[in-house]
Amino acid sequence: PQLPIEQVVGQPYELFIPPHDRARVRSIIDSVFATGEAAGYDTEARAPDGSVLGWYACRVGPIMVEGAVESVVIIASNITERRQIEEELRHSRAQLRRLTARQQTALEEERRHIARELHDELGQLLTALKIDLAWLEARLGEPALLDRTTAMTEIVSATMSTIRRISTRLRPQLLDDLGPRAALDWLTQEICERAGISCALRFDLAGHALSEDCALTVFRICQEALTNVVRHAEASHVSIEVKVEQAQLELSICDNGIGISDGQRDSSLGLLGLQERVHMLGGQVTITGTAQGTVVRSLLPLDR
Repeated sequence: PQLPIEQVVGQPYELFIPPHDRARVRSIIDSVFATGEAAGYDTEARAPDGSVLGWYACRVGPIMVEGAVESVVIIASNITERRQIEEELRHSRAQLRRLTARQQTALEEERRHIARELHDELGQLLTALKIDLAWLEARLGEPALLDRTTAMTEIVSATMSTIRRISTRLRPQLLDDLGPRAALDWLTQEICERAGISCALRFDLAGHALSEDCALTVFRICQEALTNVVRHAEASHVSIEVKVEQAQLELSICDNGIGISDGQRDSSLGLLGLQERVHMLGGQVTITGTAQGTVVRSLLPLDR
């Protein structure tokens, strides 16, 4: 809605600004008088009766006379449509974040279920098969058959080890049983040592306990970052530090590789998922690449 021109001309500008926003706008205008430098602000314009006229972007410019600010001019542009689009976008992002959080929870639960099935059900079947093979070995006298059953036993043992590794990567039982430090010790050994990359882990929570969501997020961040180091960084060393700073958990992962490019960072689905995990907990994450390597740094609130 618009007001007739006669209801606007000659009226004080504060009349069209919401009462709760008048002090802020007044201070911006005062700063233009004091400094002589232009400034701007957005505000929701109101009619004298309180009805909303729309959102306006206002630019305040000084009018100089003999080197001093004599008055100011305010140019207002209607940005109501833009604000509505921005609000719809914020709403869509919030909905998407809630959906992502729900999917992430469902994914972790499914991982937990699959890991348990692999470990318990398939593991038990392979154990029974291994016992039967041992029974056969004890009763076979022909060397060729003994060699074959021994080879079969070794295959079963290797399969059991592979299943344990897969189930642990899906959902590390160590994380539930012994906590994040033990899980990270296993992870660095599993990924870095197998790839021939040295790893230094510093872990100090200063007596704080992590929630299940926070501990799992720390583990998944490290898992994704270390996987990227092995696949892309061409690094020989990586350092991980977990510490508490000002009621926040700070996680830093640094490698001495070739450094991630902006294009790689923005197109990596794994890193995008990592960032979303952190944002869901109200945290922040930065990923920077230089010629000296890549740094992944996350801040997570301890009270979430």
